Amino acid sequence: MLNNKLKKGGLRPARDRRHKADSNEAEVGAHAEPGPKSFGQHAEVRQKGTFRKPRSSQHSIPMKTISAIQSVLYCPPLLLALCASDTLAATPDPAAAAKRVTQIVAHRGASAERPECTLESIKRAIETGATAVEVDVRTSKDGRLFILHDTTLDRTTNGSGNANDLPLVELQKLDAGSWFDSSYAHVRIPSLIEAARACQGRIDLLLDLKEQGDEYDRRVAETILSHGDHARTIVGVRSVDQARRFRSLLPKARQLALIPSVDS
Repeated sequence: MLNNKLKKGGLRPARDRRHKADSNEAEVGAHAEPGPKSFGQHAEVRQKGTFRKPRSSQHSIPMKTISAIQSVLYCPPLLLALCASDTLAATPDPAAAAKRVTQIVAHRGASAERPECTLESIKRAIETGATAVEVDVRTSKDGRLFILHDTTLDRTTNGSGNANDLPLVELQKLDAGSWFDSSYAHVRIPSLIEAARACQGRIDLLLDLKEQGDEYDRRVAETILSHGDHARTIVGVRSVDQARRFRSLLPKARQLALIPSVDS
């Protein structure tokens, strides 16, 4: 099924405004041809100029820390994790690389078709056949976990200022959809509980942990154990210490290293 998807149509590139890659996340750049269909229905990897070599080691994820995932291809709104024995740089042929794709991750949900990091984008990712959905996890002023990519509210809501400065009840009063399209004015910022429940039994959940510390990590783990699917969770850790903590807190979960070096 995946190979058929990769042969048809074209990926719709996300607007620059919607996707601002974190500087400390290691990604191998790729660009997708725009196409007439949505990414979930028809996806195509460009035949020319698609791949370039990974960044230098000072910006890349150390291979020691992630032996399972050898390379990552970033195509907004998808992350295609290539679990193979050789690296992407050693396989410049797009068709050959596509055959080894084993995970299609909807970046911030189906963020080319729905407001990013919302229940709507998660549900759309499930509908389009993604195998995992990536969301960013933050803590509200009253210590509750919610989903939002940016540190501030300005870009994707009608609020302003630091998102962590408001309690969850106030965050969820904000319009988190009109920036994308006026028809999504009803969309709200979801809690991690809501996101975990939406994914449970339907799709893998990749958590990009935007914060660190024992209390934050414990709350994330407790939420997944109570409301999500432990075994279908992928924890995007930001430090070696955080990786060690989650190996104990969520032993069945997989991990993705979003760290610049093993010294982080």
